[in-house]
Amino acid sequence: MTLRAILLLAPALALQTTAVPAKDGLSWGVRQDADGIVVAYEVPQTDDQRLFFSCDFASKSLTVRVPFFKEGMKDNAATTAKLSSSGGQADLPMKLISDEMGNHFEATTTLTPALQAVLRKGQSLTLRVEGETQSFPLAGGQKGFAVMAQRCGG
Repeated sequence: MTLRAILLLAPALALQTTAVPAKDGLSWGVRQDADGIVVAYEVPQTDDQRLFFSCDFASKSLTVRVPFFKEGMKDNAATTAKLSSSGGQADLPMKLISDEMGNHFEATTTLTPALQAVLRKGQSLTLRVEGETQSFPLAGGQKGFAVMAQRCGG
């Protein structure tokens, strides 16, 4: 199943979270079908995603995407994103991609035990990339990350 197909899953297939959207309208959205799962920090019912995780169950391939724009950066520019929580830290090598989804850093990897711990432990997730730091509440994404760990973890 393609990432675009996972993103467009019918609401009947969606695993709904009970998180209340933050003041800025963002919350964790979780969408799952027989082939994969998406866990994204987003404005519901829009394309506005601030942090995106997608796992294909068959290949256990994990895609992580972070929207990013910095003047002068070229397509395929490499960086390392640092994700941390009270569960530890995980580093993800990423490349800058420009496509129909906009400019974003993207990594294709596996769900390592270190990354699982970061996503499942603590109250907040911190992302550091190219000198910028963002924080995301982990509440609301926990059920999706648990399914992702079960079906895609190593």
